Amino acid sequence: MEERMFWDEVREAFARIAADPAESGRQKAELELWDKGTARDFESESW
Repeated sequence: MEERMFWDEVREAFARIAADPAESGRQKAELELWDKGTARDFESESW
């Protein structure tokens, strides 16, 4: 039951973002930044 509630909330959150053009634009811009990153951007991290 908790898992179902979780996914319902996730779907609702994404629907709210999709319904708001400004928020959708911000999310798209952030995802584009993450897509440009590589593991080399974290050279100080020890894996």
